[in-house]
Amino acid sequence: MKVTIDKLSRSGWRAALVVTAVALALVWFQGTSLAAAQKGLVNLNTATQAELEAVKGVGPATAKKIIANRPYQSLDDLKKAGLSAKQIDSLKSSLTVGGAAAPAPPAAAKEEKKSAKEAKKKGEPAPAAKAKEPQAAAPAAGAPIDLNTADQKALEGLPGVGPAMSKKIIAARPFKTVDDLSKVKGMSKAKVEALRDKVIVAPAPAPAVAPVKEKPAKAKAAPAAPAQAVDLNTASEKDLETLKGIGPAYAKKIIAARPYKSVDELSKAGLSAKKIEELKPFVTVAPTAKAPAPVQAEKAPAAAPAAAPAAAPPASAPPAGKPAPAAKKLQPGEKLNLNTASKEDLEKLLDIGPVKAQAIIDGRPYQKIEDVMKVKGIKGGVFDHIKDHITVD
Repeated sequence: MKVTIDKLSRSGWRAALVVTAVALALVWFQGTSLAAAQKGLVNLNTATQAELEAVKGVGPATAKKIIANRPYQSLDDLKKAGLSAKQIDSLKSSLTVGGAAAPAPPAAAKEEKKSAKEAKKKGEPAPAAKAKEPQAAAPAAGAPIDLNTADQKALEGLPGVGPAMSKKIIAARPFKTVDDLSKVKGMSKAKVEALRDKVIVAPAPAPAVAPVKEKPAKAKAAPAAPAQAVDLNTASEKDLETLKGIGPAYAKKIIAARPYKSVDELSKAGLSAKKIEELKPFVTVAPTAKAPAPVQAEKAPAAAPAAAPAAAPPASAPPAGKPAPAAKKLQPGEKLNLNTASKEDLEKLLDIGPVKAQAIIDGRPYQKIEDVMKVKGIKGGVFDHIKDHITVD
């Protein structure tokens, strides 16, 4: 009996060992299956960031780029995420490209569905669905896209172009050629070459050229004359100061040199010939009114004593209504200031006529009396005749 019990004990122990061995085998098999599952291919279009980071050679930054550049048509599209050809080859044994994850329904669609359910509960007719806004037709698969018209999503589908780079491309528009991509910050020549067969720059339509209208030649406008020309003989100092180039000093000189017979006599006030020409459209010299004829005295009656004869006017007195003629020459010791004398006064100098007098005015100012010999026509002989009658003080 003891032998039988020992045998049974040994048999149970063996059975226990077998069960344990089977259990261990199952655990090992399950672990192996789990490891095998973990080594399965990761779908680029559906994997989470954690699943992508579990792939050898894919870190957090690369995983984010892969997700940002979805969807992928092939593993070679990983160029969009900035991966090199060598990196892509090393990942081909761990990755695959399946169907892209179905996009989440837009918020508007969810809202419409919810409204329809609520209307059904209340027994009301479902609200009409909002019409979708027309979208630009997507370019044909494999066809190059236009850099000047493609939207951000289409640009992000290019290899090596993510959201950030696509925004830079849009900001740098318009492009004249594909080579202009090199102007975009971060776009190297190598990237431009990689994109050359995937992008185009369509020529812009030529704008309609409007016929050029010939502009009529503009006539040189004459200086606008004031509504009423200023009378040199009657204008106030304030009126004279309104004339171009005439300030308080010249206004006073013009008044002091009155009366004027013509505008040219402004030279008496020290104005140059050029300035006089500029003022001619704006000034005038009104003719002076003629003095009324003297009333003849009535004849005295014959019986009345004869009236005493009127005193005869002096021989030097000018006729009635005419200004007294200016003295032709200066008296001994009398001097003229070359810088301020009028043309009429300068003509009083010996050998100085109207032409030379105007030339002296045009040559102002003078630092010393000898400077007058710089005037054309006034040389040593003329200077000797006038030097005792001129000054610059």
